[in-house]
Amino acid sequence: MKELKAPVILYDGVCNFCNAIVTFIIKHDKEKKFLFAPIQSKQARLLLRNLGEPFANLKTVYLVDSGQIYKKSGAVFKIVQKLHYPWKLLSLFKVLPLGFTDYLYSLIAKNRYHWFGKTNEIIKPNEKVKERFLAD
Repeated sequence: MKELKAPVILYDGVCNFCNAIVTFIIKHDKEKKFLFAPIQSKQARLLLRNLGEPFANLKTVYLVDSGQIYKKSGAVFKIVQKLHYPWKLLSLFKVLPLGFTDYLYSLIAKNRYHWFGKTNEIIKPNEKVKERFLAD
């Protein structure tokens, strides 16, 4: 896999909530800082394996940035930190203990299909944003 020029967000591609968050980030990432890949894709699994993360957990969002892997709430805080005001302010919650913020993250992740639903297959990006997704 070629070297990545931008941070990559790996997300559950069949989760309605996750897809809504990706759409939100795309809308607010005017400088196109992020690339995206569903965890279910070959590229995401290969990227994680190459960085020493052999198992891709569907209940975890990953941010791969400069060869580092961030998971769960740690990934969320790194992502919002790169967005513009006012969304950047959400990163202030990283002062809370990681165990607590990961617990809240896991609670949402555990219930996301029940609360928000899921699709039967990975939602494909439209032509307008297709270049921001790692292709399968």
